[in-house]
Amino acid sequence: MKKIVYIFLFFTYAGLLSQTVKITYQAFANVNDYKEQTTDSEIIKSMDAFLAQEFIYDLYYKDGISLFLKEKTNQHDNSENKIIEVGATDQTYKDQKENLYVKQADFFGKDFLITDKLLPIDWVLIDEEKKIGPYLCKKAITSSDDTTVEAWYSPDIAIPDGPMDYWGLPGLIVELQYKNLTYKLTSINYKTNYSISKPTKGKVIKKLDFQNMEKEKLQELENGIFNDNY
Repeated sequence: MKKIVYIFLFFTYAGLLSQTVKITYQAFANVNDYKEQTTDSEIIKSMDAFLAQEFIYDLYYKDGISLFLKEKTNQHDNSENKIIEVGATDQTYKDQKENLYVKQADFFGKDFLITDKLLPIDWVLIDEEKKIGPYLCKKAITSSDDTTVEAWYSPDIAIPDGPMDYWGLPGLIVELQYKNLTYKLTSINYKTNYSISKPTKGKVIKKLDFQNMEKEKLQELENGIFNDNY
């Protein structure tokens, strides 16, 4: 009898995953880390108002293909404080079967389409567990841009994906800590009509070339000699 129940549950779960799954995350910023970068009281006031918001992101997943993007209704343009969120229109597309990575990115008002191979992430699985909401999760870490990225994933949710560029763990990433941001799972809808499409907007560029350009332009900003010819 137990075997029959287990087989029924397996095929029910497999059927659910044949639909597009909508996974919603809430992102939190470490306000203190950002405020330490300036002493201007007006900027700090604007940052407080901006970072106190809820940042909601959706990950759509079906058959190894996913799209991660910010909820349009939550994108922020604060005309009073003149703060526009960088990356509000970014989209990250991953195709695990075809090893394809496509990210649509807005960089200082210019659109880029970062197109490259979807490379496996060198995760280190840690023998630690914690409960996050109803999910018993396990810990994994990796490094990116000299920063340790910490993920908590649930082996009970057979979706090897997560926020941003991160994927490839034996279960869905329920919580991700990256630099000054923390992404936390808030809900899963196993049956949606969403059709996942690759981003198409922007100048095509390789991932490493884009990262090098980012570093170069940010260094120019620090030196006060920004050149927008890129």
